[in-house]
Amino acid sequence: PKVGETALYVPTGVEGGERFEVFVASIDRSTGKYTVEYTMEGDDDVIVLDDVTAAELTEPPAAS
Repeated sequence: PKVGETALYVPTGVEGGERFEVFVASIDRSTGKYTVEYTMEGDDDVIVLDDVTAAELTEPPAAS
């Protein structure tokens, strides 16, 4: 995943967790963990997650 781009996030350890699109805000080079941001549908509040591993992120499918 690249900082400044969108990615699909699939949380590990969350039963029934579905993938959803996030914005990759930054990476902590010392830990290798990403900070991502997203909003829930119908809500304007930005939710920030700062303990996301690379394994939980994938590139979004290419636009057709």
